[in-house]
Amino acid sequence: TECVLSGPAADALAGQYAGIDAYHVLNNTENNGIQHIDCWFKLLDEETLLVKRAPPWHEEYARIESNLATLAGLTNSYGRPYRILRIDCPPYNNAGRIANYTNALILNRRVFVPVFDIPADAAALAAYRAALPGYEVTGFAYANWYYYDALHCRTRAVFDRHMLHLTHRRLDAEVAPAVEHPITVTARAHSGAALLPDALRVWWRVAGATAWSSAPLAAAGSPHEFAGAIPGPPPGTTIEYYVAAADASGRTETLPRTAPAGTYRFTVRDTGLRISVPAPPRVVPAWSPTTFAVTIDPGDEALVPGTARLHYRLRGGGFQHAPLVPLGGTSYAATLPRLLCGDSPEYFVAAEGTRTGLKTAPAGGAAAPLAASVGTLTPQTLREERFESGLPAGWTATGLWHASTACGVAPACDGARWAYYGRDSGCNYSTGARTRGTLTAAALALPAVPVGGRITLTYCSLLQTENAWGYDVAGVYLGGGLIDTPAESATWQTRAVDLTVWAGQTVVLEWRFDSIDENYNTTRGWLVDRVRVTVEEPVCAFVPPFTAGDTNCSGAVDFDDIDPFVAALSGREAYEAEYPGCYWESADCDGDRDVDFDDIDAFVGLIGS
Repeated sequence: TECVLSGPAADALAGQYAGIDAYHVLNNTENNGIQHIDCWFKLLDEETLLVKRAPPWHEEYARIESNLATLAGLTNSYGRPYRILRIDCPPYNNAGRIANYTNALILNRRVFVPVFDIPADAAALAAYRAALPGYEVTGFAYANWYYYDALHCRTRAVFDRHMLHLTHRRLDAEVAPAVEHPITVTARAHSGAALLPDALRVWWRVAGATAWSSAPLAAAGSPHEFAGAIPGPPPGTTIEYYVAAADASGRTETLPRTAPAGTYRFTVRDTGLRISVPAPPRVVPAWSPTTFAVTIDPGDEALVPGTARLHYRLRGGGFQHAPLVPLGGTSYAATLPRLLCGDSPEYFVAAEGTRTGLKTAPAGGAAAPLAASVGTLTPQTLREERFESGLPAGWTATGLWHASTACGVAPACDGARWAYYGRDSGCNYSTGARTRGTLTAAALALPAVPVGGRITLTYCSLLQTENAWGYDVAGVYLGGGLIDTPAESATWQTRAVDLTVWAGQTVVLEWRFDSIDENYNTTRGWLVDRVRVTVEEPVCAFVPPFTAGDTNCSGAVDFDDIDPFVAALSGREAYEAEYPGCYWESADCDGDRDVDFDDIDAFVGLIGS
């Protein structure tokens, strides 16, 4: 029996049975299939939509993008625009069918995502993990998924008719400063069991902290409604929070459902003074003052005169300070003093607002300062492979990967041999079937690097494929994660990838190629050559132009140095004015990179030595 309802009649039923007062009808996105809405977007919660991104050549592309424009103009049940996330859904076979990652099943704090045995599977799982913190996300493999019918369309979750049901309008992502931030929760025990008052609470912490605080949720005016508050933190603070409840039937519930692993977040708007270091120096030269930019925006308050300062220390100990130099508007300059080899400078900048008080950059100030190394970055090759003798020892190859002298392009990147994903006989990767393979490098131990050091992978790449979105996928991987996607090119290109984040670890690099299907595989394929991993570390070989204690620049430490030493104790400017051409640092006799009364005993010990 076919059941056909007019628009108004359907709307009336939706309101009667589900309480829906705004029913939006969107256009179908498919020519075929069952045309369920979660074949192109997944409702993650009341406010968040995960929307399929189809290839531009696919039949669904224009229709999804048109529907997306409609969704972007709607407001949810809490009166806010929907939070719209995208997930790439490339093809998985030669019939133009695309992965239906949105047709996933969310069940009991777990997410089961249909996977299609293509490289994009890993990115899809990562997208769900990012969108749903705290959920256990698992790929669900099956050989016969359809782009219009996958996991959710083939399952049915059984709901708990006696559920403990919570709803909550999360606080806006940014809120104004306030003494407290009200929280309202609807909690209804459909079992008929009583709610447990002690369990009705809101929990919160400063983002990144470990300890949680809580406050009770008390009955409010409406049935099943409860209210509480989070004390207002200082401007600029980000708070993580969740709500919790339990009833006498033994059921417990939180929002978000995965709390405390998953939380809501809000940041208290900071309208006062803000200070930042846009490009903090990480490597500084020896014996040359280093100046860098600082931005101070007073916001809706005034800067307290004399409080804009650079705080620094060179070899641990207490922080010294120097004034920031105003350059006009919000721009200031900070200057680190002359540094020596062996110094390990740490620094932060600070300024005080008339209303909000002291602000620092970074926010931790003296407890978490910025750091730099002294010297000049000097490169050293950790590994270089040129394939001139074939695949290097410890390397492996699957699929069509092999060392070759065929199918190259002049001018060559390096030498006459390279790693090649393709067939020498036809200079293509056409095998009559889907083809895929991995070129795996030998394990490489990356050294730890000092502050400012870096590790870089470079390699030559020549990639020619059908260049259709989602097909003929090439990428470089480390630890199973994609770190570089080479560009299509008819000539050799040099690619560079920063590996510094993996410093101190043993890593395995992989070059993976997957045609996805058997069609249009008559182009050259992928050539890789001159794989090089370089370590750059600060090297410092500067010899100071002074001797500790020789404060009069005579070349010896003797009684004639006493007066200039005393002058140095009064400060750099006074000393350098009285003894031009000499070095204030020569009075640092105890080696702590500061000149103070602690240097007196060491100076006395140096006289006549």
